[in-house]
Amino acid sequence: MSKLLIYITLTLILLGCNKEKIFKGKNSIYENFESVNDIDELLDNGNWKYFQQTEINNYIKIDTLNPHLGSNCLKIFATKGSISKSDIANNKMAFWKGDIVQISVWFYIKDTENLNYVFLFDIEEDAMIGASPGIRIAIDPDNHLIIERKKYGQSTIHQSNNSKVQFPRNQWVELKIEINLQQKKNGYIKLWQNNIKLIDASNIQTLPKDNLFFTQGTKGMYQSIQVGVTATTSENDVTMFIDDINIKVIN
Repeated sequence: MSKLLIYITLTLILLGCNKEKIFKGKNSIYENFESVNDIDELLDNGNWKYFQQTEINNYIKIDTLNPHLGSNCLKIFATKGSISKSDIANNKMAFWKGDIVQISVWFYIKDTENLNYVFLFDIEEDAMIGASPGIRIAIDPDNHLIIERKKYGQSTIHQSNNSKVQFPRNQWVELKIEINLQQKKNGYIKLWQNNIKLIDASNIQTLPKDNLFFTQGTKGMYQSIQVGVTATTSENDVTMFIDDINIKVIN
């Protein structure tokens, strides 16, 4: 048995003994940006741990001209590129198998250009081997919301062909997600846009699990969230506002 395989086996045994004590973290965030004047203050309020800005001209800043409610919102800019990111993130969360996680975020995307794929929200696990497997919510090239799960080997979930609803531009839009976290095919994901249910997928896998040569070291949890332009492959720049983030466990 190789040293790597021995290490992986021992690590999995130790993690299985008492995972929740080792991987502590908060399981809720409410953020309306009203208590901050500068983005650096977001790292002090306990809701966020870091920013992602992969291109030199990408930026994130507090905006007072276009809030959804109140006086402030977050303005996010991501330049065009093969994979451009500009988002806020917390990788010290703890959502466990059996939790039902509810996520609500208000988005405003400027202009009407084709943006190809724009990913808006990621909930992922930092597995020992694997590229942060999890669930990502995106707008596809036809301007429809989708649920992407390929990072843990599951299919992308699309809206039904006979009832697709486009994502509005130049206005505030509420994106709401409810996920029953399960490693077997007994979970579900529901997705609403402005209180219209677009996706209701049941009897599906919603958490990654160990898969030889694909992912190893999964813990039956998600510990990382990212909100904003979590990735884009657009040939055009993306200007986005976000506000009123509410993430919580409801069971």
